[in-house]
Amino acid sequence: MLVSAFESKKIDYDFIVVSSFETIMFVIGRYFFKKDDKIILFHHFNTDELNNKIKAWFFRRYMNKVTHIVFAEFIKDYLINNFDINPKKIFVMPHHMNIIDENTTMKKEFDCVGLSNSNDEEIISEILQKEKQEKVFKKMGCKVVLKSKIHEFDDGYLKIVKGYLEKEVFDNYINNTQSIYMPFPSSFQYRMSGTLIDALSNGKIVYGSDIPVMRYYSKRHPNICKVVDNADSFINKLLNKKDNISDYTKDFERFKQEHSEEKIEGVFRKIFNSIQ
Repeated sequence: MLVSAFESKKIDYDFIVVSSFETIMFVIGRYFFKKDDKIILFHHFNTDELNNKIKAWFFRRYMNKVTHIVFAEFIKDYLINNFDINPKKIFVMPHHMNIIDENTTMKKEFDCVGLSNSNDEEIISEILQKEKQEKVFKKMGCKVVLKSKIHEFDDGYLKIVKGYLEKEVFDNYINNTQSIYMPFPSSFQYRMSGTLIDALSNGKIVYGSDIPVMRYYSKRHPNICKVVDNADSFINKLLNKKDNISDYTKDFERFKQEHSEEKIEGVFRKIFNSIQ
């Protein structure tokens, strides 16, 4: 931020776009710039941290003096309803897509993978015990790969990996799966999920915990975003899935339209016009 502030003094800028920020430090950081009313903040996990009273106190010091960009309507609603931010100061921008798998029609090796660092270890443990005791995936010939911080396992059908995955390994799993699982904890509230965006960008059906971002996307794209309440619900939906290619295609196309570069550019234009 100090480097940006130093560079900004050399030019007569129109706007300062802050792609990420630390909630507490920004109360000081904004004073490094000449025009704090021209500052635009991208919210990532910041909004989810505002249940912390200290961070919320600092956030209130500048919340109505800058412009905010969030990635979903439910996050905007939370900021308005809980912090009384001027609605004209908050803009919803679709998250940009991240295309890894160029060949979405190719037959995939895995039925489902869940490789997020946000995975709930309790849910992973339940799935592991189910496979050890009942061989649910092995009996159905269903291949699943999950990530854990504590478990490692592989019976040829359920594979649980532990630790850091190299990008090539991670991308290979994503390229070679039909669907993505997001067993996220209930604490994952007012934030976007990169895992979800990556999955839908690459034509993968998503199964996810009953958290706000999954409820939001399942209402918009019910055929490709499916809320699962627990480990049993995930297993049942995965093993009993019914493929309806036509419905899948419509939802994926709608997602791509909603998250297109044109939509993102349109939001930026609205923001810049509102600050003039």
